Amino acid sequence: MKTVFEVSLPSVWLGKIFVFVVLAGVLCACGFHLRGAVKLPAGMEKIYPQGFAPGSQFLPYLAQDLKHADGALAPKREDAGVILNAMNEQFVRREVSLSETGKANMYQLSYILTYELQNPAGEVILNPQTITVVREYFNPQVEVIGKFEEEGQIRREMYREAVRNLLRSVEVATRGRTVAR
Repeated sequence: MKTVFEVSLPSVWLGKIFVFVVLAGVLCACGFHLRGAVKLPAGMEKIYPQGFAPGSQFLPYLAQDLKHADGALAPKREDAGVILNAMNEQFVRREVSLSETGKANMYQLSYILTYELQNPAGEVILNPQTITVVREYFNPQVEVIGKFEEEGQIRREMYREAVRNLLRSVEVATRGRTVAR
């Protein structure tokens, strides 16, 4: 004879599945989306980058995030809904503090991107804007190879942050616009 507190194994799994389905439905209904995900307006999903130096490390991160936003980098200006005109792109590494021996203990990294957005006809959609991402890191005089890799990781994170800021500004600047060709 079963007591009131006995629960069969299949009903436990059914309960867990029910809770999961309800939570998934609530997340969808509340407008949940991944952090940093943007929704570009129709016709604006393709961005043509111009003015970037050959081999710019910013562009692969931009292409990756555009892919997540159902967009892409346009191979030709004519294929784009938005032209990203880089007016200035630079990465600056500066010593912040020195040890007793005169070697750098701390560095400041700055990534600066000044850009404007244009439509394919060349009209300015967004006046020149500057994105600045700054990070500092401690550089002890031991473990030099590990610190070099740490700086590389910090640079990659800075590019990702700059791309997210850029895509948010593209999303806001192009909201409600159509492609003018």
